[in-house]
Amino acid sequence: MRKLALVGAVLCLGLAGCDSATVDSDSGNDTSVAPLSREKTSEESTTSSSESASSSASSSQEPSESKDDSKDSAEPRNGSGSANSPEDRGAREISEIPSAQLPKEEAAYLDSLKDAGVNVDGVEDQLLGAGQGACGEDEITIPAVAGQLIEQQRSDKDFDELTKLLQDNARSALC
Repeated sequence: MRKLALVGAVLCLGLAGCDSATVDSDSGNDTSVAPLSREKTSEESTTSSSESASSSASSSQEPSESKDDSKDSAEPRNGSGSANSPEDRGAREISEIPSAQLPKEEAAYLDSLKDAGVNVDGVEDQLLGAGQGACGEDEITIPAVAGQLIEQQRSDKDFDELTKLLQDNARSALC
């Protein structure tokens, strides 16, 4: 038992000695990260890249055609230097989630259901999914959604009438 205690004590002391050597490093190396600076605006970067391209083209001794090529290659391609390019922004607080714009076919489908007396508020995605299923051979989704709309008291129509309304409006607007 004494040997086991002695071995355990030696291991603990050995580990304790290693721990302090690896954690506390006074080697003088700076481990902080330098702050990042903001990049130039797109106009400034386009101007500086054009200037650097023209200066490098004038210092080279190639024909004038290759000067134009080098100038073009130094400028950003695919609109990356344009004012419409996406840029990272800092986080900001919003008061509500922005709503997405629906395609006109989907908006017409939902409007036709609203006009028929169906309350579509909050279930637009489910109705659009069921409507798109009606374009194929799906014969299950529309009746299921019709039953849910009736149970949620979103329509005062009976089951068969609401099912036919959903199918007909979906096929005319979405298919």
